[in-house]
Amino acid sequence: VCRNGSSHLRGNVYVHYKHLESAVLAYNSLNGRFFAGKQ
Repeated sequence: VCRNGSSHLRGNVYVHYKHLESAVLAYNSLNGRFFAGKQ
């Protein structure tokens, strides 16, 4: 289970992957990315 790192963030997303490699790829692709001008 993950927790938001900052108090201004709201909500969590939980995803289940069949293969660990897919989860690692998704994490590395999305970590630090900006959405709608927000990181």
